[in-house]
Amino acid sequence: MSKLTKGAPERIIRQGRSIHGRGFVIYFLEAPYKVEPRIVISNKVDKRAVVRNKLRRQIKNILRDINFSNLGLVVIVKKEILKLNFQRLRQNFLKAFKKI
Repeated sequence: MSKLTKGAPERIIRQGRSIHGRGFVIYFLEAPYKVEPRIVISNKVDKRAVVRNKLRRQIKNILRDINFSNLGLVVIVKKEILKLNFQRLRQNFLKAFKKI
């Protein structure tokens, strides 16, 4: 699994398709190889780094179980995600990935 280059997330957001879930937006674009997903959590979601890092770990855990071969992913998190527990978050991600 390789990392996205510096300009790749912007390219995925501009050229790729998007799926809106409750508390997040997933942008995706076909890639010639498997790439690591990017998770973007702004300071506007929560000022505390502990909370942002916890959300990032939870999302990585969910994405680990989902097969998204050869897709460049950018997950942008919204403030509404703070209202969801892990099980609801997982259900929302699975529902969103069924649309891909």
